[in-house]
Amino acid sequence: MSQTTNTSKNPSLILASTSVYRRELLTRLRIPFEVISPKVDETPLTGESTLELAKRLAHAKAEAVAKQHPEAWVIGSRSEEHTSELQSHSFISYA
Repeated sequence: MSQTTNTSKNPSLILASTSVYRRELLTRLRIPFEVISPKVDETPLTGESTLELAKRLAHAKAEAVAKQHPEAWVIGSRSEEHTSELQSHSFISYA
């Protein structure tokens, strides 16, 4: 899935996430960007905490898209909530 909100030929910023909320946040900044769905396996690793999972996946999403678009700034993001820990973790990674 790729959605472009950038009118220039070469995107300078890419959101590596399909999150509607994150897309809306970037839209509020009124800067051009493109949305590309990262192809990342989001299965938690054995023993991985929600904090570790959020960090790893934010970075993996940014890296996956940056490899295909080395000329652009890429933002990868992941949020995890764990009810038994009563915590919410959100991370943004740049590539």
